[in-house]
This record gives sequence, structure tokens and C-alpha cells, in this order.
Amino acid sequence: MDIEKVLEITEETHQRLKFSLPERIRPFYDSAEIDNLRALLVYGQRGGG
Repeated sequence: MDIEKVLEITEETHQRLKFSLPERIRPFYDSAEIDNLRALLVYGQRGGG
């Protein structure tokens, strides 16, 4: 299996997981206003930081 196919399958799985949650509680954002924030917690599938 080539890398493009692996990426395609991974993206498909991610989309299914994302859309399985109700829209109001989905922890996914395209952008966030962080200009005036003192701190920001970023987390994902592999942890937080």
C-alpha cells in the first residue's frame, strides 16, 4: 500500500470520527482567535501541549 492510500484512509477515518459527534460538542475548529490570550491548550489524538 502506498503512502497516498494510507493518507486517504486516515483522512476518511478522521472525518467519520469527527462527524460521529454532535456538532455542538465537536472539539474541532478551523481557526481560533488567540491574539489576546495569555495561554492556550492545544490537544489532539496524540496528546496535548
